[in-house]
Amino acid sequence: MFSKLFKYEWKKTYLPCTLICLLFVVLTGIGCFSVLVGNYEKLLAEDKTGLASIFMTLYFMAYFFVGMTMMVVIPYFFFYRYYKNLYTDQGYLMHTLPVSKKSLLWTKLLVAVIWQVITPIVLFGCMILFVMCATMELPEMLGIDWGEFSREFGEAFGEIGITLSESGVKYIPAIIAGILSFLIMPFQRYLFFYVAIGIGQLFKKYKLVMSFIILYLMNLAMNFIGRILSLPLIIAGNREPEALTINIIFVVGFLLLAGLTVGEYFLNVYFLEKKVNLE
Repeated sequence: MFSKLFKYEWKKTYLPCTLICLLFVVLTGIGCFSVLVGNYEKLLAEDKTGLASIFMTLYFMAYFFVGMTMMVVIPYFFFYRYYKNLYTDQGYLMHTLPVSKKSLLWTKLLVAVIWQVITPIVLFGCMILFVMCATMELPEMLGIDWGEFSREFGEAFGEIGITLSESGVKYIPAIIAGILSFLIMPFQRYLFFYVAIGIGQLFKKYKLVMSFIILYLMNLAMNFIGRILSLPLIIAGNREPEALTINIIFVVGFLLLAGLTVGEYFLNVYFLEKKVNLE
C-alpha cells in the first residue's frame, strides 16, 4: 500500500514541477542560442524602436521569475499540498486509508525531498551552462578537447585527494558530519514545514494562514538560536582552530541537526495520530 501511495503522490505532483523545470531549461536554451550565434547584438544595434531591448528585458524577467518559482514556489506547493491532503476535508479520505500515519507522512516527505534535490540541480546546471555560453565563443566551445578537459579535471581532483590524504585526514570527522548534514537538510526543511502546519491546524479558523504565521515565527526562532549556536564557530574561526575544535563543531552541529530532524518527525506523527483537527 505504501508503494501505491507513493506512486499516487508522485503522479499528482510531477507534472507542475516538471513543467516549471522544463520551462527553465527551454529559456536557458533560448538564451544560450541567442548568445552563441550573436543575434542579440545585431538586433540591439539595428533596433530603432526599442522593441529588442523590451523583449530582452522581458526575457530576463521571465528567466528570473521561473528560477525563483523553482526555488520558492515549488517548496510551498508541497507545503500547501500537505495541508490540503491531510488537514482539510480531503483528510477524511486520507486518514481512513489502510495505512499508518507514518506512511502518510513518508509518502509526502519523500516526494517533496526528491523535488528538493532535482530543482537545484536543474537550476544551477542551467545557470552554469548560460554563463559558459555568455563567456565563450561558439567555435571555442565546439573546439573544446573534452578528453583533455576530463584529464585535467581528474588531475585536479587527484591533487585534492593527495592534499586530503596528507593534511586533511585529520578533518575526516568534520567532512563526514558535513556530508551527513547536507543529506539530512532537505528532510529537516520539509518536516519543519509540516510542524508549522500541524500547529496551525489546531486553530479553529484561518488554519492555513495561521500555519504560515507559525512558520514565520519558527523561522525567526531558528535563526536566533542558530546565531547563538554559531558563536563558537565564529570565535574558533578568528583563532585559527585546531582540527579537534573544527571536528567537534561539525560533529556537534550534525548531532543537533539530526536530533532536530528526529524530533520534528515524531512531532508530525503525533499531530497526525492524536491532534488531527479536520475542517
